[in-house]
Amino acid sequence: MNDTAAYVVLGVLGAALLTHIFTNNNSQYSNTYPKSHSTILRKKNKHTVAIKHNKPVKRAIYHYNKKEGWKQLANGNANYALDIFAVQSQQNLISGEPKIGFALAAAIMGDKERAIRTMKKAIRIDANALNHIDTHTIKTTIERLSANYQSVMHDKLVDTDTTFMTATLAYLQNDYATVKTLITKNNQSQSAINLRELVKNKL
Repeated sequence: MNDTAAYVVLGVLGAALLTHIFTNNNSQYSNTYPKSHSTILRKKNKHTVAIKHNKPVKRAIYHYNKKEGWKQLANGNANYALDIFAVQSQQNLISGEPKIGFALAAAIMGDKERAIRTMKKAIRIDANALNHIDTHTIKTTIERLSANYQSVMHDKLVDTDTTFMTATLAYLQNDYATVKTLITKNNQSQSAINLRELVKNKL
């Protein structure tokens, strides 16, 4: 009986010990692997998201030759010239040359309001740009536009904006006397003031 009782006690203790070992090991494994695995996934996901947010957005930037717009204007491609001058105007906000080109292209296309508005802006911020326009290749274009604006002036009472546009076209044709006549003192816009100052040096 004593030996049998001893074996029973040893058996119970052994079973309890094995149960404790397996329980702790399973708990350790179950806590370690998923935690480690989820941590890796979280790190991976965070890294991936960071790459997506930090990835620079590439945008096309066009750099046209300075003469390209004028070339297209001379070739009769006013629509294409308008696009080129628009890009160049955005790239150089304080330059009057591309804005003058834009105004001429808009006038050719029949958009007189935008043509006048842009020409006024060009002369307001950079009147001296009129002296840097190579009019040799667009001489015929300027003459045609000038004739159109002059016909409008003869047909009806003309506003100061139309007169201003006609005066700038006269300036591009080196007709400074006409510019002085058209830009009267009653036009006190900054564009008109700048044009009057500009033509003083030509007479």
